[in-house]
Amino acid sequence: MEECSFTSWYPRFSRHSVESIAIPIQNDVLTYLREGTLILPKEAVPPPRQRSSSSSDWSDSDADSDEAEQPSFPAFSAQLKDAMNQLGGEVFIKTNWSAPKDAKWIATNKSLKCRRLEEIYLLLKSSDFVANDLSYQLEDGQSSGGSGYYVVLKQWKDIHPGTEYRCFVIQNQLIAISQRDCTSYYEHIQKLKFEILDDLVQFYRRNIHKKAPLETYTLDVVREGRGRVTLLDVGPLTERSAKTPLFTWPELQELLAARSPPQPASAGGAEAAAASGAAETPAFDPEFRFLGEDPGLQPNQCQHFGVPFEVSDLCSMQESMSIIEHITEAVRQQNGRTEES
Repeated sequence: MEECSFTSWYPRFSRHSVESIAIPIQNDVLTYLREGTLILPKEAVPPPRQRSSSSSDWSDSDADSDEAEQPSFPAFSAQLKDAMNQLGGEVFIKTNWSAPKDAKWIATNKSLKCRRLEEIYLLLKSSDFVANDLSYQLEDGQSSGGSGYYVVLKQWKDIHPGTEYRCFVIQNQLIAISQRDCTSYYEHIQKLKFEILDDLVQFYRRNIHKKAPLETYTLDVVREGRGRVTLLDVGPLTERSAKTPLFTWPELQELLAARSPPQPASAGGAEAAAASGAAETPAFDPEFRFLGEDPGLQPNQCQHFGVPFEVSDLCSMQESMSIIEHITEAVRQQNGRTEES
């Protein structure tokens, strides 16, 4: 799993990927992120709104007490802010392996685009995907001078889901390619399938082949136009992880068995091929699969990660406030009531 960590593959392929900055998670921040309580650090809490006496009995003394209970990570938060500024002010975040896609409901813009510090912390704290990543036991947890985990900030790109593709590489051979969003039909893929396949194959052969930290893995890429392919992520490919509507693990194994590198006609031909590098590049094209018609309404894999009823009810009371402000205010009031009791 470590080989597919962002910090393992990004240095190799940074010139072919989205500009990104990886920030080591120190042990105190890791402990905070692993805790279940949703309390934002001091430096990430937006300024409180003016309250009237009729709407709340929350006092200045309560505020001082609540503030004292809040964690604070000034150095880590400053690194996050600095990285956001370097990347243009709008970023996509993830950990070493996963993005908090299941926590999109908590974002004020209902996307994973982060413009403020509190949005980053809320996504990290609210995601089961991130929690699962952070529970993984690293083999070398102190290699970064911290926990071994990272928060990765990527420069934000508006990516059309119909331009994303997943490439399946087994034993350093590009075996198969599929559209990444398998819930929708995209007419342009049907029309441009040969151009798309050619672009993705050439991108792999020129930039990725035998340069990745593994021999068997997946590549997530985006093709924004003719010859314009960008690497988004590298992931593990095993029988357990190969869960896609368009390919099964047995099918991938069958495709691998049906294709083998071309054999040279003679010993002299083998030496010439090795010298020219031709033997290093597979001569066959991978299997390319995509939806050929509209599948109708399909379930969203993150659909069950929705807004809790409590949060929905809370927001309906005061629609002018954002979810972030609602949650922050609720936590403050809850802490105040706990102290009074």
